[in-house]
Amino acid sequence: AAARRTLDVFDSYRERGVNARFDLIPARSGGIIAFYDLAFYLDQWVQQCGGSLAAFAGRLQDTAYRGEIVDYMREGKFFPFNYAANPEWDTRLVVLSHANSAYEKRTVKQIADANGTDGYEALMLITAEDVRARVDFDIRPDDIVREVFLNHPDATTGPDTFYFDLNPPFPARDDEAGMTASYGTYSSYIYYLNRYPLIPLERKILKASGAAARALGLSDRGTLECGKKADILVFDPLSLRDNQNGGNPAVYPTGMDFVLINGVAAVENGVPSGASSGRVLRRAKQG
Repeated sequence: AAARRTLDVFDSYRERGVNARFDLIPARSGGIIAFYDLAFYLDQWVQQCGGSLAAFAGRLQDTAYRGEIVDYMREGKFFPFNYAANPEWDTRLVVLSHANSAYEKRTVKQIADANGTDGYEALMLITAEDVRARVDFDIRPDDIVREVFLNHPDATTGPDTFYFDLNPPFPARDDEAGMTASYGTYSSYIYYLNRYPLIPLERKILKASGAAARALGLSDRGTLECGKKADILVFDPLSLRDNQNGGNPAVYPTGMDFVLINGVAAVENGVPSGASSGRVLRRAKQG
């Protein structure tokens, strides 16, 4: 209902002649860099321990101290994990690696249910047992919400990330390889949105190509026509997999056979060629 009300507001401005546009993040997550260390989310308490994970781990052995953190979270003061703002946060926070392997590939809610407690106490338990635990926070919206937005005739898609050189480490942090969306945004888009059979594959592709080009005023690309830039993707929808891996974002999709950018193959037979034929595009002036 909220999604439809949002689109009603959008449509009202379009009807008044406003050149309003919106896009949808097509992958399961967005952003320019992912932080998988659970302690990253609890940094305000880590800093109270002088920024030392070892000191923080030591304090977490004190159940009274853990109780103080839980009480603070239950008061709704902690945005990342907040039942009022995001009632399902504990179903979307998945443990990737942990000293206790029984926690791995399980959500915080599953661990909480197994221990007869709530997500906040389970969070403290997970951290106390392994302060270097790694997690993945799945931020994708409800499927119904996504379908409502995607079905809108003016919807386009955008990856909500950026791309960088394949060889050097990620410029912000030497130990991070960026975000999964940087490696598999549109493979994820096609693969996961196949769950919506009422939206033809051709229309899904158009929202990520021709419709997006029109929205940006790019008349020389976006569709397969003579005289336009040869930005071409050849894929097999039956073998397409995004292969997204929260523990290691730098994993390429399978099923993407050829990718041509400005007529130059960036991917050949599923293997990145290393060619750099892309360029910065500037939005055309309106009117």
